[in-house]
Parts: sequence; C-alpha cells; structure tokens
Amino acid sequence: MCNNETLEEIQKRYPGAEVMAWDDFITRKEKALSTGPVEIDEGKWFYALEVLPPARWHNGTEWNSFHLSELVSGRIASWYIRHKGRYWECQQCCDIERGALHALVLIAERLFIGVFPCGISYADAAHGVAGDYKRLAFLPFATLELKVEPDCPPELAERIRADAAVIQMKRGQPYQVSTCGQTVILGEAA
Repeated sequence: MCNNETLEEIQKRYPGAEVMAWDDFITRKEKALSTGPVEIDEGKWFYALEVLPPARWHNGTEWNSFHLSELVSGRIASWYIRHKGRYWECQQCCDIERGALHALVLIAERLFIGVFPCGISYADAAHGVAGDYKRLAFLPFATLELKVEPDCPPELAERIRADAAVIQMKRGQPYQVSTCGQTVILGEAA
C-alpha cells in the first residue's frame, strides 16, 4: 500500500483512512475545504483586497466580489463579497459561477446560527414566529443528531446540513460554547 504498510496498519494511526480514486479524493477535499459565507467587517474586506492582486474582480451596483490570487489548496480560493453594505468571506472553488456565489450570500444573510449551551440552533432571520426567528433545525451537542424541521426551505436545509456536518466530524472533541472558554465534548452521549 504505502511504505510497505497495509491499509489496516495505516488505519491504526489514521482511523477512517480509506483507499479511493484520485478524482474522488479531490472531490472530497474540495467539499471539506469549502465554507459558507461568514460576515466580516469592512477593514478585513479592504485588507484582503489590497494584500494580493484580486482575481475575478466584479464591481457591480449591488454586488462586489473577488478572490485572493493565491489559492488555499488546489482550486479552493478565499472569496470576498460585498452586498448592500455588508461584507462576507468564504472558501469556494475559484471557478464558481457568480450567481452561485451570490446565492450562498443570500442564504447566509437569511440564516441565523446560534450557539447555545446544549446545541446549535438554526433559524430563519427573514421570518418571525412569536417575536423570534423561525426555528429551522437544532443540533444537540450530546448526540450530534441534526433535527431539521419539516417546513425548512430546501436551500436553507442544504446549508444547515453542510454546517452541521462540519461539527459532526469533530465528535469526541471539545467545542467552545461561550466567550469565557466553556466547552462541551461533542457527541458525548452517543
């Protein structure tokens, strides 16, 4: 296999290691490195704009976007998007279509993700119920079993599942739940 080791020997050091085709590895790697938009401040936007020459710069009336010319890994780039006075950063393929990038931001503007002591709550900031955002899903830290509400819009459910998958992959690890450093162990009830 590698250095005269069997797959079983490698899995002792790297649990979950598996043999796969190169194209499958690249697809998984790109999916693992891709992130949804996270809101940033104007200073970080301009720093990114000025630190390296921007690539795929788009300067429109409502939307401005570019990615750093130095890629993160393979085809994954750090993208910076400005929409209606708000600033966003995400990691996506450098050749993503502009419309797909804008769709990611529109979903991020609408999706509220709150970290609470017992889990992560996902809510629709565009719709209220009894004076609060409409609940879409909940990921309890104890079990890491995502519960998506039946009426969750498909485009938000997809983003929620992707966000939850990142947390679920950290099962058994400490996860910070407060600004003073309190942590929980992910999936400890399972």
